[in-house]
Amino acid sequence: MTEQFDDEYPLLARNDPASDGWEDESVLGRLMENGLFDEEGYAELETAMIEAASGGPHFETLGVVARITERITLMTKRHVDPDDAYRIGNMDDEQVAELDRRVRFCLLEISLGNEPDMSRWEQD
Repeated sequence: MTEQFDDEYPLLARNDPASDGWEDESVLGRLMENGLFDEEGYAELETAMIEAASGGPHFETLGVVARITERITLMTKRHVDPDDAYRIGNMDDEQVAELDRRVRFCLLEISLGNEPDMSRWEQD
C-alpha cells in the first residue's frame, strides 16, 4: 500500500497485513491472534472496503480488499478444520460459515465493480 492510501483509508491500513499501518489490535489482528471476531468492528471494516472501492475496482484497492478478505476466509477455514487447533472462540460453526459467505460475497462484488448489497446480513 502507499502512504497516501494508508492516510486516506486508515481503517483498511490497520487491517491490511501488508501495510505499515497494520495493528495487532485491529479487527483482523484480534481474529488472527486471539480467535475473537468483532462483529461491530467488522461491519465498519466492511463499510470501509466498500467505500474505498466505490470509485471502481482499482488495482491497489482490490489488493487491500483481497488481502483482508483472504485472511478472514483463511481463519474461517482453520476454524472448521478438525486438524487445526485454531478456533474463533465467540462464534459457532454456523456463524463462521455465514461470515465466510458474507466476506466472499463482498470480495466478489467489489471485484466485479459492483457495490455489494449487504442488506441480507443486516439485523433487524
